[in-house]
Amino acid sequence: MKVPLVKQASVLLLASAFSFAAAFCATTQNTLVAQAAPSGPITFSFTGSTAPVYDLTGSYQFDQQTQAAAGTPVNLALGFSVRQDAAGRLRGSGVTNVQIGADLVAAQYIVTGGVTGGGGKPTRAKFSIRWLVQDAAVGASGPVTISVQYNLQVSQGFLSGTARGRAKFGKAGSGSINTSVSAVPLPAGVDGSWRVTMNIQTPGGSGSILLPNGRSLQANLASSFSARSGLNRLKLSGTGGDRGNTLNVNYLPATSALESVSGKVLGQTVTLKNPSGSILSQTVAQTSAPSQFAGSQACLECHTPIQQTLNTTRHAQVGVQCENCHGPGANHAANDYDPASRPVVPYAGTSCGTCHSGPQHPTYEEWRTSEHSEVVEDLNPPDRISSCGRCHSGSVRVNLVEGTPLPVGGANVPLGCPTCHQPHQLTGKPMQLRNPVFSTNDYFLTTTSVFTNNYDPNVNLCAQCHNHRGASWTTSSAPPHTSPQYNILLGTIGELDSGSSQYDPGSHALLITNQCVGCHMQSAPYVSSAQPAITGHSFAMDSYGVCAGCHGSAANASNLVVFVSGLITNQIQAVQASLNQWALHKAPAILGTAQYGTRAWEYTTPGALSPGGPGPTAAKQALIPANIQRARFNLYLVLYDGSLGVHNPLYALTLLDTAQNWVEQQLRQ
Repeated sequence: MKVPLVKQASVLLLASAFSFAAAFCATTQNTLVAQAAPSGPITFSFTGSTAPVYDLTGSYQFDQQTQAAAGTPVNLALGFSVRQDAAGRLRGSGVTNVQIGADLVAAQYIVTGGVTGGGGKPTRAKFSIRWLVQDAAVGASGPVTISVQYNLQVSQGFLSGTARGRAKFGKAGSGSINTSVSAVPLPAGVDGSWRVTMNIQTPGGSGSILLPNGRSLQANLASSFSARSGLNRLKLSGTGGDRGNTLNVNYLPATSALESVSGKVLGQTVTLKNPSGSILSQTVAQTSAPSQFAGSQACLECHTPIQQTLNTTRHAQVGVQCENCHGPGANHAANDYDPASRPVVPYAGTSCGTCHSGPQHPTYEEWRTSEHSEVVEDLNPPDRISSCGRCHSGSVRVNLVEGTPLPVGGANVPLGCPTCHQPHQLTGKPMQLRNPVFSTNDYFLTTTSVFTNNYDPNVNLCAQCHNHRGASWTTSSAPPHTSPQYNILLGTIGELDSGSSQYDPGSHALLITNQCVGCHMQSAPYVSSAQPAITGHSFAMDSYGVCAGCHGSAANASNLVVFVSGLITNQIQAVQASLNQWALHKAPAILGTAQYGTRAWEYTTPGALSPGGPGPTAAKQALIPANIQRARFNLYLVLYDGSLGVHNPLYALTLLDTAQNWVEQQLRQ
């Protein structure tokens, strides 16, 4: 079966230009009007499962174990960086930190090796690495040398295989290394996929092979057409430092079918042709021709203000420029009025993860475990993009804060790095944060308010979204949103006998310098692969070390949390039980029906405490006594705060005690 191609029409190309794409995926077949001698941009996209090509350039850490004198086991955490050339050779040298037992020391290293495989065979990597440690801190008399041979297979984003070698600890003896290696992650963006772009100018042209980690392999192009066979033949040959990459592409213009793709890329064989002549019976989808890199100087022509502020940041100091994050921009630089050529804006932070990852700075990996990395629902509908999107969409949030148009059709983006950090300029706050991490003024932002009229850049960064959104006890359609953390911390939301609370902050609001960040983003330096660095971007409160300054020790703080959360949990259950009693014994007479059962005290759309069906209708809600409505409001505020009282213990208990008293009053009537 032949594989039909898809014609890509563009008003930006000459009438004689033609483009097609071969993205290997099982979809519906398409057709293309045949041309014997095409010219113009052509792009092929390959998935890792179809014809994987891996660029193992990057940094790694392998954990091994050996034995020193007297058979004492010694754990090793060995780091290195390597670059893969066009022929698949692996080379690297430099200085890195290695872990030897309990000691973290500097070591010189040198790497040689290569990558082979492809063409239906597994991709394999072989490393020969030698580390030299001369630091006396490791306790050896004389230098320490570690030599290891790694024989690994690349599979599903990881390296796995065996390690064989020896560690010599000077006069302290030596030990062999004979262990397995499992699940060592590949560098960010390396998944085996790749693209080929060619600009055909018969009989020649140019082209490149693009990898998802941003690497571009340049090549010359030769093109020919055989009238006898009906085949159009394209040959890519690597140039300069990319010499050694070759790729042959044959297709039949008459039938719009790919015939074969073969060659070598980064030392790996590419062979795509089945016995019947068509490529794996795969169908074709359309893609656009990828751009080339333009260089930051090209960006300066229009984006000078951004470049000027970027130059003051740490990113610029270490050589990070526009296209490191936004991808190749030559097409955009050549035609900045073409929306299709505009570089990507990485709101989700994927490009940040290229550098901010790994055991020594696992910011991206931690963020991926947090709820901030999830899109909760489709945020593109007009009734959600501004209302829900302002706190649940990273792209919407950044556009609202920066005063740019909403990303219509592009709102389903998680809350990534740019949501909290300003990537292009210093802000006067740590880590280029957009907002401070401490404030004590009350704040909330409703889903219907005009963002620019209500946004306060001086409010706690977390409070920008973790606020009650204008919740009121008089609302009967649904409970307050699950985000009142900042207002509970300050004691500015909730109902008391004296009326709505005005300001009753807890000690955590006033005494913790960085408020939310102080507890939920605790960090720790890298110690070893078994004890990697902690950046705090999981936002999980899983350590009480920071509490010791006020509470005497982490153990004291942990015990206090158990006590407070237990007390609040019991009180939540008590208030709910009393409300259920009211629903069963008092509500039927008031509402004129017993159909709601224990949900008779609930909102029309009940909260998490009352699954199983709807609550009273809007008309019935008007019959529910004010004391019951205020009690349920307090109950859900404390429940949805999520800290079980820890944010503001005395205030949370006050809200629940007040709610309990109101329900008991209604039960006595």
